[in-house]
Amino acid sequence: MLRTFTENDRIQEQYRLHDEWLRVQRTEEYVKQKLQRDYSNELKRRIKAEKERDEAEKKGEKKGEIKGEIKGEIKGEIKGEINTLNAILKNKFLPEDFVESTKNQLKALYNKLQSLEKK
Repeated sequence: MLRTFTENDRIQEQYRLHDEWLRVQRTEEYVKQKLQRDYSNELKRRIKAEKERDEAEKKGEKKGEIKGEIKGEIKGEIKGEINTLNAILKNKFLPEDFVESTKNQLKALYNKLQSLEKK
C-alpha cells in the first residue's frame, strides 16, 4: 500500500513536471514570437523612416538645385547689367547727371551681387 501511494505520488509529480514544462515551452514560444514581431515591426519602421529621409533629401537637393540655378541666372543677369553699365561709362561724352545715376545703379547692382553671393 505504501508502495502504491509513493508510486502514485511519483506519477503525479511527473505529470505536474510535464505540465509545467509544457507551460514554460508555450510561454517561451509566445515570447519568441512577440520578439520576432516587435523586431520585424521595428525593422519595417526604420526602413520606412530611412526611405522618407532619403526622399526628403532628394527633394531638398532638387529644390537646392533649382534655387541654385535661379540664383545663378540672377547673378548672370546682374553681371551682364554691370558689364553694360561699365561699357556705357567708358563714353566720355555723356552728361554728368547720367554718369552719376549710372554709378549709383552700379553700386546697387554690386551690393545685390554681394548679398546673393553671401547666401
